Amino acid sequence: MKTKETVMAGLFIAMGIVLPSFLHLLGMGKSFLPMHIPVLMAGITLGGSYGLTVGTVTPLLSFLLTGMPPFPGVIGMVFELGTYGFLTGFLSKKINIYGSVLIAMICSRVVLGIIYYLLLPLFAVRISFWYPLTGAFISSLPGIICQLALLPVFLVISKYKKIRGGEKYE
Repeated sequence: MKTKETVMAGLFIAMGIVLPSFLHLLGMGKSFLPMHIPVLMAGITLGGSYGLTVGTVTPLLSFLLTGMPPFPGVIGMVFELGTYGFLTGFLSKKINIYGSVLIAMICSRVVLGIIYYLLLPLFAVRISFWYPLTGAFISSLPGIICQLALLPVFLVISKYKKIRGGEKYE
């Protein structure tokens, strides 16, 4: 791990704790997916391994410091955001950025649905397998649109200013 990348990962984790806290105060937290935005940025700018790290550490630290996301939902979010950060970083090197983000969004929500389907019965909550998947897409549609709309900004940051060393991409 390089120092600059590690510091940037720490900043993305901090953003993933502060941004949701702020938006929840305004009543907009859940639908705008504020914890997802720094994970997306980490995946794009730092790559898959850092995206995975930021995606798994952020919800855990946020839960410990703020109580959000609440238990047992935090467990699902660890897997969801870890998948999101890793796939965004990994796939953005293989395919176009919009494709990589869309695939990462879909796969991370499928992972969330599977985790909730397996986890929630342990807490005496019975749900259909499809509920977390459809709910994850429907209730978070404003956040999905926001992320896709902000994607060009993330691209400018990552494409023209490489985090590792600050040199420009060609």
